[in-house]
Amino acid sequence: MSDERRDEHTLTSLEAMRLFERSGVPRSQRSIERYCRDGKLDCFLDPDEDRYYATPASVETLIGQMMEIRARHAPAEVPEAGPRKTSAPPFSSAESDPSATADLETLRRENLDLKITNRAKDYLIDQMKADRRQLTDDFKNLALEYGAASRRIGELEATLRLAAPNEAAPAVPPEEPDRPEAAVHAPSE
Repeated sequence: MSDERRDEHTLTSLEAMRLFERSGVPRSQRSIERYCRDGKLDCFLDPDEDRYYATPASVETLIGQMMEIRARHAPAEVPEAGPRKTSAPPFSSAESDPSATADLETLRRENLDLKITNRAKDYLIDQMKADRRQLTDDFKNLALEYGAASRRIGELEATLRLAAPNEAAPAVPPEEPDRPEAAVHAPSE
């Protein structure tokens, strides 16, 4: 397994699984990932996606090795004397099984729904990222404007202090407190 992802690491484990199937040596996705961990495939584990990426060349090499092993261990076929009978697979097409047709249509609809949901999710994430960038920019601009306004206010206050240093503040006569005893001793007529 590689420590760094290279340009050659293009196949996901699911895509590699499909290549194994097409080549006649089907393997599960878990097996493909185990081959990556064991070093049988040149893979890179993306820590962000938690997904393996394999090189097509290493997948083709392993498929070739497995086909070779299968050929070595396959029993030798003895030709039959009579005409050969070809047997069709139990379900050669979806039309032969009505429930398979319904299942296939259900899976197609679910697949389409998932694709639409993923596109909507991706659009929403992109929109949220754009909104966040805009809010961050707006906040930075407001902070800059606030700083500039604070400096300007400070400059104006300093100018006012320099312009009128000798002027005294207007005198306000202190208020006399109410005296309750003065009200008691006042002459009454």
